[in-house]
Amino acid sequence: MTCECRGLILVEETLQTVCWPMNRFYNSSEKDRHELEGPLRLEEKVDGTQVNLFYSTNHHRWMAATRHTFCEQDKLYQDLLLASLGNHVTSLDEIPGLDRDITYCLEVCSMENRVVRKCPKPTTFLLAAFDLKTHHQSIPDDQLDIFTAFERPIVYNNPRGDETDPQAILTTCCQKESLFEGLVLKDCHFRRQKLKSSLYSKIHKLKYRGFRLVTPDLAVPLILSNQHHAILEALQDLRPDEVDEIKARFDKYEELIDGQLLRLGNLWKTRVCRETDRRKQYEICRDSGLVCADILLRKWTQDQLFDAKDKPCDRVLREILSSDPPKWCDYLLKKKNLLDANNPHSRFLSASHGPRYCMPTKPPPEPGVAPHMPSRLADGSWHVECPCGQGPMKLRRLKCDSNRYRLCHCGERIGIHCYRSGLLLWQCDACGADHEAHQRDGQWTDKVFTAGQPLGVAATAATKRWRLHVHEYLDEWKRQSSHDEAYQFLADGLGLSRHDAHVSLFDARVCYRAIQLLSSSSSPSTEDTGNQ
Repeated sequence: MTCECRGLILVEETLQTVCWPMNRFYNSSEKDRHELEGPLRLEEKVDGTQVNLFYSTNHHRWMAATRHTFCEQDKLYQDLLLASLGNHVTSLDEIPGLDRDITYCLEVCSMENRVVRKCPKPTTFLLAAFDLKTHHQSIPDDQLDIFTAFERPIVYNNPRGDETDPQAILTTCCQKESLFEGLVLKDCHFRRQKLKSSLYSKIHKLKYRGFRLVTPDLAVPLILSNQHHAILEALQDLRPDEVDEIKARFDKYEELIDGQLLRLGNLWKTRVCRETDRRKQYEICRDSGLVCADILLRKWTQDQLFDAKDKPCDRVLREILSSDPPKWCDYLLKKKNLLDANNPHSRFLSASHGPRYCMPTKPPPEPGVAPHMPSRLADGSWHVECPCGQGPMKLRRLKCDSNRYRLCHCGERIGIHCYRSGLLLWQCDACGADHEAHQRDGQWTDKVFTAGQPLGVAATAATKRWRLHVHEYLDEWKRQSSHDEAYQFLADGLGLSRHDAHVSLFDARVCYRAIQLLSSSSSPSTEDTGNQ
């Protein structure tokens, strides 16, 4: 179902198919992939957004369908498609040569919908087309190649020869361009597989998931193969908001590995290479406590070890590790004392601080909220003021995960919070602040809310910490009693109506009072965290 019906569009009354997109196809390494029969056609996998172009019999015009409507906050994918075709085309109906009985599967590439690769000139590629009159039969590539309205992906081989090695072609392309995405392998039955560059795949993941993904199992092979510099260079443009933290994590893991190699080099020169008995060499390595110490013994013969005795051992060992990064990465990851594989974020959070907030000793100096509550305008949109006072906030849907360290009042890192891709979030372009929003239409008790409606009043980062501290206590209350009882107790203690007892409405000073109230009551006791 999910393979064959992605993007399928039917007329509701008649169930007539008006848009028949490509089936989903898998990476060549995935178990659900379609098995291909030679000869194969090898095409470049273009890096953009898939758009299906079809004729609507109900609306009597050409339409473009995508997974999302907007490529940017103020631009439709349809606008991007038209821009790629030149100034002479102002509507989809003006595209020359279109057949109303055919669905055209396109890929739109530009800087405005950039995934990883740069595409300074907006370009639309024709990937496939399906004839609705002939039971959705795929139109042959030789007919698509002569269609002039759109570009076609680069073909890397003669389709009549099946002796071409796709992996060799991919390697050559990646050597020419580090951000090359990969190849699409197509057989005579129009079945497809993707063969992707491993470096591209890692950059893609880091772009959309951010620094949380820089864990030992991802970082170590890249460091050993010296590919992390290319990744950081690409992410300078793709994730400027998180590239500093991504670099800090790579630097930390590289420091740990290099430190081990340097110490091992000294051990090798002073002791191991002077010992001819292999068993005693292993004993020296084992007793050293260096997690990499026996890799040389596993890899080299005795003669090779002797020949290398005068070489800088840390460099030699790094060359060995680089020869097969996945193998040695797996070995290193088993050594918990080197990379903290069980808790990959532990090196970047406070080691001496628990996961709970410190108890504040004095009230905050500033309320730390916007001067006015959000207001609804005549057109139904919202006006949301930022605490910085430099202009209204804008509602956006996140295209990538946005990760933030959760800070205690004392400034220590105590956790990581992630705003997931696809989330609606109010953002301030002036100061970078953000404010949560309802994600869908709904109703809670007597209040009706709509998707995008702001949650309470926008606050500074410091006030958000106070609000999270209040929620920490409320969560304990709710586990012991109920949601309504916890909030009713909070409202009574603060002298507020139940309607106004929402933490998203509190400024920092009200939060301080709430913390004092909840921590000193006879509610469930808070465990001693050891935080001072």
